[in-house]
Amino acid sequence: MLFLDLDEATSSTDLVLDLGTKDGRKTAEIDADVAAVDLVFAEDRSDELSYIRGDGTNLPFADNTFDAVYCDQVLEHVKNEEDFISEIARVLKPNGCLWLAFPNRYAVNSPHETPWWISLVPKSERWAALLSEDEASYYINHEWPVGPTRARQVCNKYFEHVEFASLRLRDEYRDWFVGNKRTSVYPPTTSGKSFDKILPAILAIGHVSLFMYVFERLWPHSEYVCRLPKS
Repeated sequence: MLFLDLDEATSSTDLVLDLGTKDGRKTAEIDADVAAVDLVFAEDRSDELSYIRGDGTNLPFADNTFDAVYCDQVLEHVKNEEDFISEIARVLKPNGCLWLAFPNRYAVNSPHETPWWISLVPKSERWAALLSEDEASYYINHEWPVGPTRARQVCNKYFEHVEFASLRLRDEYRDWFVGNKRTSVYPPTTSGKSFDKILPAILAIGHVSLFMYVFERLWPHSEYVCRLPKS
């Protein structure tokens, strides 16, 4: 989806890093200059961005370069999440913002069309857990699932303010999530409509710290807004 937080927070003079972009379509509509970084790019990528081949743990940019960083569905492919997050903090300006989203390792979800439980299986056992040899090879060599507790721990180390933003974003951009407005290349989902029915009740008790602690650790798609990178 679009970086909804950035869509309102950035201006045409800002510089945004789309880290792990693949094809650039998630940030092509942002009103800012976007540098798209990945190890491999899709052939049908958007023409709106500037593409730079690079590794997220060793970015080819100077300190304090970007106003914001967008990173969606990338953290679970990073072997050392601390090197990755620290590098993001380094290239952000002092008042910069990171939007980070990834599938929760411990939730009942199915990232990349694999069995939902595969992230709980030790890597050494995944050959037996999956029928396809190609799938097993990919999830052993290119997948390092992460849970929200570990992600928050690392983000807190490198940012002054870290917010679990999944609930807030679904409330503020409810029309997008339930499909009433098509503001992204991705289609609306029926699960979004179902969630919309219970969202008011969830928000009503969202101020209860214990509830939010549990919700953050069980919600299948973790979204964090990290501000003020530490020097």
